[in-house]
Amino acid sequence: MTEDAEVNPQMDLEGNQVCKSSSFPYTNDYSAPQQLHREASDQGQHEVKVEEIENKLCELLDAMSTETTELGEFIKKERELTKELYCILRGILVHLKTSFNVPAESVTKLKYANQIKLDAEAQLVVVWSGDKVDSKPLKDYSSDVVLAVLWTIFPELEKLVKTRKEKTKKRVGLLERIRRQMKTLQKAFEEPSNEGSKLVPDEGAENTHVSSTRKPIS
Repeated sequence: MTEDAEVNPQMDLEGNQVCKSSSFPYTNDYSAPQQLHREASDQGQHEVKVEEIENKLCELLDAMSTETTELGEFIKKERELTKELYCILRGILVHLKTSFNVPAESVTKLKYANQIKLDAEAQLVVVWSGDKVDSKPLKDYSSDVVLAVLWTIFPELEKLVKTRKEKTKKRVGLLERIRRQMKTLQKAFEEPSNEGSKLVPDEGAENTHVSSTRKPIS
């Protein structure tokens, strides 16, 4: 009976060996304090990492706030400039009374259109398959579409401006020539001025008159 007790020591319900001289259980697991230390160390490292992440997130949010504000300002300025360019271009086209054909492949967002035309009112007319037509002011499109259209029409616009300049220059030369001719004709009809035709006293006559009034020498 004693040998069996020594070979098979009593165990409690949780599997801990019961000491013979005492009713208190004990355990042979000496790694528990080391495990607790590792867990505490891991917990500390985790807290440090969380704090670093929070700090970096705050920095990113500050930078994003600045970038967002500047982005909003640029978007507003972009819209204002697009509208202003539209108004200027419309005035030019109305004055020139001209329109432009825009190759569809030149405008990425409209590359599948059958035909694109910028009319004299700066309206972008887009013809799709099935004869569907979209027409709206150029300012209502995004800035990349506006830039693509301007890039396409500028060479033709430059030629029109040059041709208009040569015609205007020729007319100015003709008007200047007519003006000079008319000034010459005007002078031909002017009467001569009377200021230079006033009588000047004759010095000889004056001397004769004076000598006639002298007494004769006796």
